[in-house]
Amino acid sequence: QSLKKSNISQDKINFKSIGCIKLDVFNNLNRINDSNEYFNIMWCPRWHTSGEFNLCSYNKCAKYFIKLIDDNKKIKLIFRPHPKTNYSIEELEDASKKNSRIIIDKSNNYFQYFKYIDVFISDPSSLLAEALYFNIPIIYTKNYDNVFTKFGNTIQDAFYHVTDINQLDDSIKNIINNKDHKKDIRLKYKKKFYDPYKNSCETLINLLKN
Repeated sequence: QSLKKSNISQDKINFKSIGCIKLDVFNNLNRINDSNEYFNIMWCPRWHTSGEFNLCSYNKCAKYFIKLIDDNKKIKLIFRPHPKTNYSIEELEDASKKNSRIIIDKSNNYFQYFKYIDVFISDPSSLLAEALYFNIPIIYTKNYDNVFTKFGNTIQDAFYHVTDINQLDDSIKNIINNKDHKKDIRLKYKKKFYDPYKNSCETLINLLKN
């Protein structure tokens, strides 16, 4: 629509799909095994609980994760609150002081954890698409339909959709036991949407130079 309103001749406009330049960071991250042999969970709930739809899973899941880690010495939780989180996470912060396997990560650089996490759990977020790049099992804590963009709707069948604690617990246990029936779907989307667009920054620079 914007192009139609411009005075630029349509035959002088060229489009080139180069992918997402942010994903260039991931090209240099190699997946590794945790030397401590933990099963590593990263959980990223929504940053707010307000609005017409409450898409945040924190209040629903915090106690579950605390008990899960307390009861299983081989499971580690990396909890990443959004920088704009506007609700109290004191419950999980207190638990992390008592249990070193509950990690509260507020750093800007979350890429390091994608090197070795075993499952990624998130409310609606662009991080779901980023986790898909690594072919990591993804659990999507779903509250409502029709919250994704067109691309999100395309790839959401690669996620394990859970709506309650029982489904969440079953999904985690299945992945721990190598019951990961979404693996081929994730790999299909990785090959289709990510692999053809590696080195996007270099492609962009060359386009600008030319």
